[in-house]
Amino acid sequence: MRKEKFILMLFIVLIMVTMLSGCFLFKVSNDRKASMGIIQGRVDVYIGKSPFISSQKEKTSKFAVSLEKSNGIKNWISDEIVVGLKNQKTPSAVFAKNAIPFSYEIKDELNTPNRSLNAVLLKVSTNVSKAIEFFEKMPNVKYVEPNYTVHALSPNDPYYSSQWNLPDISVPQAWKVTKGSNTVIVAVLDTGVSSTHPDLQNVLVPGYNFVSNSTDTDDDYGHGTHVAGIIDADTDNTKGIAGIDWGEKNSVKIMPIKILDSSGIGNTMDIAKGIVYAVEHGAKIINMSFGGKNYSRVEEEACQYARNNGITLIAAAGNEDLNSLDYPAAFPAVIAVSAVGPNNTRAYYSNYANNVIWAPGGDIDFGKSGEIISTYYSTSTHKNTYAYLQGTSMAAPHVAAVVALMVSNGITNSSDILNILKKTAKAIPASSNYGGYGLVSAYNAVTYNDGWEPLIIWAEDSNGSVATTTFMQNDGSFDLKLSPGTYKIYAWQDFNKNDFIDAGDFYGYLGYHGSADNSVESVSVTSGKTVKIHLYVSPKINESNIPSILSKLVKYKKQVTKEHYANLLK
Repeated sequence: MRKEKFILMLFIVLIMVTMLSGCFLFKVSNDRKASMGIIQGRVDVYIGKSPFISSQKEKTSKFAVSLEKSNGIKNWISDEIVVGLKNQKTPSAVFAKNAIPFSYEIKDELNTPNRSLNAVLLKVSTNVSKAIEFFEKMPNVKYVEPNYTVHALSPNDPYYSSQWNLPDISVPQAWKVTKGSNTVIVAVLDTGVSSTHPDLQNVLVPGYNFVSNSTDTDDDYGHGTHVAGIIDADTDNTKGIAGIDWGEKNSVKIMPIKILDSSGIGNTMDIAKGIVYAVEHGAKIINMSFGGKNYSRVEEEACQYARNNGITLIAAAGNEDLNSLDYPAAFPAVIAVSAVGPNNTRAYYSNYANNVIWAPGGDIDFGKSGEIISTYYSTSTHKNTYAYLQGTSMAAPHVAAVVALMVSNGITNSSDILNILKKTAKAIPASSNYGGYGLVSAYNAVTYNDGWEPLIIWAEDSNGSVATTTFMQNDGSFDLKLSPGTYKIYAWQDFNKNDFIDAGDFYGYLGYHGSADNSVESVSVTSGKTVKIHLYVSPKINESNIPSILSKLVKYKKQVTKEHYANLLK
C-alpha cells in the first residue's frame, strides 16, 4: 500500500514538473518572439544635387612653390635586434654555448623579477634579416624581431611639417577630441574651389556660382581653393597637406559658393545671395575671406539673417595695416579675424581692432616658410598644386575650421561659440600690443565645458508614441534597438537651444528628400534582424511635419546633456 502511494505521489510530481516545464518553455518562446531588432542609420544634411563635382582623379602637377620632400621613416634600426629568451635564461647562458658567426654587443636588457618578460637588445655587425634568421634557430630563444621604430601619430601628408600654423593653434591636440562630423558644412564664399584637386575631392558638396548663375563652382582664380584646403584638405592620405577639419569622407564638408570672379572681384548683392543660399542649404559656418571699405545694408542684413538662423559667420579683418576692419568683418553678426606670423606677432599687413580673434595668416618677413601653405589651383598652368600665401584671407579659415570642430563636438549655438572663442583664446604679443581676444585655440575651444547639444534620433510607433531614442555619433551614425513592429524615424538638433524645433535647427525624418511635401515613411523592424536606413536633415522644413511629442524629446535631450557633462567629470 505504501509502495502504491509512493508511486502515485511520484506520478503526480512528474505531472507537475512537466506542467511547470511547459510553462517555462512557453515563457522562453515568448521572450524569443519579443527579441529586439536593430535599425542602423546615418544622418546627412540635405543639400540637393549638382553636377559640378568632378569624379576625375587628376594628378597633382609640379608645385608652385619649392618644397623639401620627406625621405620617409625607417621601420627599424638597421643594426639592432630584440631577442626574447625562454626558460628564465640569461643572455650569457644562451649565447655562450653557440658559435655566433658575426660580432654582437648587448646594448640593453629587459626582464621582470620572475623573468616572464625576458628580452635582450643586441647590436649586430650583420644585417638584421641574417641576424634574425640565425638567432631564431637557437633552442632557448622564444622570438627574434627587429628593434622597430615608431613615430608620433602625426598625419602622413608630405608637407605637414611645413604647416607651422596647425600646432600654433593646438590643432593636433584637438584631433584627439574630434576630427569633425559629416553633418557639419562650411560654406566658403570665394572664387570657387577646384573640384579636381586630389586633396579636396572627398570634402566637397554642391554649391552655387552667383557670378555666372550656374552650378559650376570650379575655381578660376586660386584663392578659394587655398582657403578651402586650410579648412578641410583631406588628411593622413599621403598627399599634400593636412586640413584642420581632417577632410575624410565622414568628416566636415565644404560648400563652395562662388561670389568672386576670375580676378577676385565681387559685389555685395552676390555676397548677400551667397549667404542666404548657404543658410537655406544646410551650412552652419560661413567663411568670407574678402572685404571692402564700403558699408552695405543688403550685405549686413544677409549676415544678420544668417546669424538669426544659427549660423556662425567668420570674415577676414583686411590687409591694409589699419586699426579698423573691412566689411563684412566689421558687422556685429560676424567674427572678425586678424593675422599673425610664426612668432604670434601681428603680420605686418593685418588690420586689427579690440574685438578680433587672431589666427595664423602668414608673414613673408619670416621668409617663404613663414607663409601659409595650402591647396591651390594655378590659373596660369590650369593645374592643381600647392602654394604659400599670406593674408587675413588665410587667417579667417583657421577660425572657421575651429568652429566646425566645435559644432562637430556638439557646441552649436552661435552665441555660445563666440563666447567660447573669446574665453579660450590665448594671450599673444599681437593681442597684447594691438587688442583683440587672443590667438584661437582649437583644443581649448572643442573641450570647453559648455554648450553641448546632441542631434537626437527617435522612433515613433503606430500609436504616435516615442518607442526609443538615441543620439547621433560624430560620423553621422546611430543605432536604434526596437521590438518588432512598424516605426517612423525622426532626427533633430536644437541649434539655438530653445527647446523648440524652429528656424536654424536641423530637423528631418525618414522619407525627407528636400521637399516639405515629402511624407514620413515607415520602416518595419523584425526580430533579430538589422535594417539600414538613411535620414536627411535640413534647416528648413514645413512646420506641419513637426511632431506633437516635443515635450518628451526635450526631456530626453536634457537627460542626455546632463549625462554628457557627468561623464566629462569622471
